[in-house]
Amino acid sequence: MAINRENFKEGFSRLPPWLCQSCEGGTYSGLEKKKQIIETGPSKAAHAHEAWDPDWIVERFTYFLECNSCKEIAAVVGTTSNFLHQYYGPNDDADTHLATTLHPEHITPAPLVFALPKKTPRQIADEVKRAFSLLWSDHEACASRIRTCIELLLDDIKISKTRMTNEGKERELSLHKRIEKYSEIDKESADLLLAVKWIGNAGSHSNTAGLERNDILDVFEILDFVLEQNYVGQRKRLATLAAAINDAKGKPKK
Repeated sequence: MAINRENFKEGFSRLPPWLCQSCEGGTYSGLEKKKQIIETGPSKAAHAHEAWDPDWIVERFTYFLECNSCKEIAAVVGTTSNFLHQYYGPNDDADTHLATTLHPEHITPAPLVFALPKKTPRQIADEVKRAFSLLWSDHEACASRIRTCIELLLDDIKISKTRMTNEGKERELSLHKRIEKYSEIDKESADLLLAVKWIGNAGSHSNTAGLERNDILDVFEILDFVLEQNYVGQRKRLATLAAAINDAKGKPKK
């Protein structure tokens, strides 16, 4: 399923209905009485500057959200940006309004970027959720966590970590080689995991270009698909069903 990227952009005028991590079914909504925005001291002092403009304002915010199903509480912290928005009233009178955008930098518990299949092993699910939490604060660290998710997935589907050399010694296989071995079983999923690995590598090396939010959402979307194929298998199930119908040229025999 495609990820709604509008829910995971850099800034919001109003926080979206993120999927609750605790119950994985409900969505969060804001508790307006539990929202606080405070301007920093240096920002207040800057108001005295002759060139001061509203977009100089620096604020920190805290916001509490509540799940509409399990009543879990999520805490959001971050910064704001502000700009003067000009609009016209009913009498065509020009007026201005200070518009504030919220930029979340940490959310706990972090919302789900996508719903995990119910049969996802606990160790993999926990690692995916750790990656979800880093989406807001550190794209490189998030990518590294996603790379770990691939390693755990290959462990779970019994893709060997080692190989025997001609000298009879056991050598550890690189992640790339393990994905190549997986390709012998499921080439489509292996090709997708290879793409995730490259982004994960970028997160592990400081000399690479910085990763952006959309880069991370790209690999999350791929990871979502691969997890679904392994722990739901809808595509494989439907392919088997279609083959049975085609072979029978109608209703297959039970």
